[in-house]
Amino acid sequence: MTEIRLEKSLPSEQERVGQPSVPAEGLERYFAREGVDPLPYAFEGKIAVHPGLGGAGVEKQDFEATLEPLLAEPRTGKTVAYIHVPFCETHCLYCGFYNKAYREDESRIYADALIQELTETPDLIVVARVPAFSDPNFVAKHYSSALTTTSGDLWMDERRCYWLRPDSIDAQSYLAAIALELDSLGFDEVLFDNFYVPSDSSIAWDTEAITPVAALEDCAENLTANLTGSSIRLALGTSVPSVAQYASRVFVTTERANDVLSVTDAMTEVLPDPATQLVFVTTSHDTRFDASGVIRPLLGDSSGE
Repeated sequence: MTEIRLEKSLPSEQERVGQPSVPAEGLERYFAREGVDPLPYAFEGKIAVHPGLGGAGVEKQDFEATLEPLLAEPRTGKTVAYIHVPFCETHCLYCGFYNKAYREDESRIYADALIQELTETPDLIVVARVPAFSDPNFVAKHYSSALTTTSGDLWMDERRCYWLRPDSIDAQSYLAAIALELDSLGFDEVLFDNFYVPSDSSIAWDTEAITPVAALEDCAENLTANLTGSSIRLALGTSVPSVAQYASRVFVTTERANDVLSVTDAMTEVLPDPATQLVFVTTSHDTRFDASGVIRPLLGDSSGE
């Protein structure tokens, strides 16, 4: 008889559960815990109730009649809407939601149908939020359009994503093509977010040839020109007035309510109506943000400044 010996013992219950931790607040409640058994102990909190025994599907024709009473019922706390897209590259063992193996053609049909339903809904403004220059797929085919380091390598951000140079003609044409395609799909507005050049000393940039701000101005101006004749509006995620002048709306991400007055004053010089054209993206509930447009994430920090 062959003796089988385990080189390592099975993890104890304490190892599976992990060390007790201080309950996280806000969005961090839903971050995965590392170093524990992922099936039962990955999350401190859950925002979705998985279907199980006693659950039942709802037919398409009965959906609105089922949903309306739920929406009409007063809620006493925060509410989260979970939107499930049924295409998964792998199937998580703990997931009980309906899913299908990912196929590009079926996924595109699903996405196109969803976009069509949104864009055809009356009184609904549909905005596409697109990272302006963080695009590793485009960089992979257009190295000359990418930000590089002083050592000649492609520059990467903290998420290990490559970035485009805003003064690259290919990059500008690519962004314009994205906006025009969104226009053809019925979107009302495209927001090119994070419309800036990262401030990192390792980035190779010849400021004598063109400054980062001048490169952004050039990109914004050419985008505006390329979208002439289309119905889609151009929005930019920037706090630089000379860049913002080319946008129909400007989105500024900040948690500092003290910045509201100075940013608004600066934008007044280039935006005809800052009250409607300037939007702050913040988790703060400080009322100073409400003087202009404001977007607050649904699961943000509930404390004010």
